[in-house]
Amino acid sequence: MKHAAILGAVFFSTACASLLATPIVSGDIAIYRVGDGSTAISATTQAVFIDEYTPAGVFVQSIAVPSSGLTQLTDTGNASTEGELTLSTDGQYLAFAGYDLAAGGANGSAVIRVVGSVNVTTGAVDTSTRLTIASTYSGASGVIRGAATQDGTQFWLSGNNSSGTSGGTRLAALGANTSSTIQNTIANTRAVAIFNGQLYTSTSAGTVGVYTVGTGVPTGAATPAILPAGAEFTASAYNSFYFTPDGQRLFVTTGLTTNSIQAFVLTAGNWTLDKTFDIGATGSNQITAFTLGTVTSLFYTAGDGTGANTLRTVAFDSGTDAFGLQTTLATAAANETFKGLALVGTAVPEPATSVLMGLGLLLGVQRLRRRK
Repeated sequence: MKHAAILGAVFFSTACASLLATPIVSGDIAIYRVGDGSTAISATTQAVFIDEYTPAGVFVQSIAVPSSGLTQLTDTGNASTEGELTLSTDGQYLAFAGYDLAAGGANGSAVIRVVGSVNVTTGAVDTSTRLTIASTYSGASGVIRGAATQDGTQFWLSGNNSSGTSGGTRLAALGANTSSTIQNTIANTRAVAIFNGQLYTSTSAGTVGVYTVGTGVPTGAATPAILPAGAEFTASAYNSFYFTPDGQRLFVTTGLTTNSIQAFVLTAGNWTLDKTFDIGATGSNQITAFTLGTVTSLFYTAGDGTGANTLRTVAFDSGTDAFGLQTTLATAAANETFKGLALVGTAVPEPATSVLMGLGLLLGVQRLRRRK
């Protein structure tokens, strides 16, 4: 009876959350935010929210991830390399990762790692993938950083296992309590993502850079290979990245001592560093983007993970081979920090800030009309 009562309570809370959830509008930006505004950002875990903004930086809604109880998922407040957020390749799910700790806890060897997702059509949150210590990113300072998925049924994971027995790129099925090794040759991975049918990961340990993981999207053991680029991958930390749909351009955010967006171009089979854009903010930064024609509109978070960081945008035109001007779209509130972000669906590019603001106001009016 006691077990049945617990299951009933979990079902009830999940059902209530689903009823309160709201779909995320196609073309909007989802941001993985840590902190509820009441507790200072620190090394302890804090509540996670998926915030929705228009491409003009207009706030739309906040979806809360459970931060207590049997379905909890929280994240380390000041860990700027954690909190990656990706959109599934079918466009239906946002994927992320965290810890089975109530807000205010501390990560450690005995903490279960959790994979989360949000259904963008319903706004419903799922945190049923709760991984045992032995099969994930364990150790005294082991961390889980991100997740990528094709359709919300399997998750490719990134992180680091400080015990030296696992780490790398891992795979877990929805609702599973174990994960399997895809590769641990590159044990300390940062971002993980799928572009154009290929699984990639990045690292800032050893030979830093962006790597393919096997061929396609492997479900078994695979070999990582750094993108061919000679000595171009020389920044101290490579974080998240974006490949254009034609596979000819790569944009990478760098952190720590070099805080920039590096634009690479595929030339004769090699990825050549083309342009570098100075973000002008410390710490690790994470990126999302969309491409239409020759213009790639880049959206990224900028800050050191301790709060008061920003959502920014800049456009890159491959026709003129130049970056535009950087614009700050939104700023995190006190005791909150922006981490990973993902563009939901397809957005219409609007290079001028004034036009972006007009689009944001128009979307806001349309939403108000629908609610009436």
